[in-house]
Amino acid sequence: MTKNNKKTTLYLIIYIVLFFFIWTVYELFVKPTITSTFNEPLGEIIRSIFKIMVWIVPCIYLLKKNNDNVYVSLDDLFTNKIKWLNYLPLFILFTIFLLGGSWLQYGNLAVRDTFQPHQLIGSFLLVGMTEEMVFRGWLLNSFLTKMSTTLAIIINALLFLAIHFPVYLYKGVLLEVIISGQFLQILILSIIFSITFIKSKNLLVPIVFHMYWDLLAILFYT
Repeated sequence: MTKNNKKTTLYLIIYIVLFFFIWTVYELFVKPTITSTFNEPLGEIIRSIFKIMVWIVPCIYLLKKNNDNVYVSLDDLFTNKIKWLNYLPLFILFTIFLLGGSWLQYGNLAVRDTFQPHQLIGSFLLVGMTEEMVFRGWLLNSFLTKMSTTLAIIINALLFLAIHFPVYLYKGVLLEVIISGQFLQILILSIIFSITFIKSKNLLVPIVFHMYWDLLAILFYT
């Protein structure tokens, strides 16, 4: 392992530890305080700003610092040409799976009463961008230069699942998610997002798929 590679690995370890610690504290203590203190959509805006500062800003800095030790450089991360028609089957699969599941669960395809317009900020626009920036744009992007593609995807998927644990813990559904097997959906989605990033070498692809999934979920599921 080269000196630069060792340095990047150290950055990764420190980043993962700090990132998971900060986000756990946020989900368990800071986010509930913001939610109970501020009405919507102000609360959503404050939470969104916090997420950008924790998720996006450090990733951009680290990518700049380690530009030569990642799978796709920061300069190319959003500029590599995308052949969108190649991903049409996946769009169709997502649509059939989510709309079909909604129809089976509720007996119709109506927008759910639980949907609130402010969710389009935090649950649609922001989640896809921030989570893909961290888990595909930075973590997977770095893992791919240090291990096999398969191992990089697996580790990335496990970390992606783990970042959801704090909110599950706060809501008291962590055990239910594990026992019911709902966690498998997150692992599978992470693998799909990772493969689309590796194939396209453009972060916009997993971002778009992530946002599309979240949009259908918040519209058609409670």
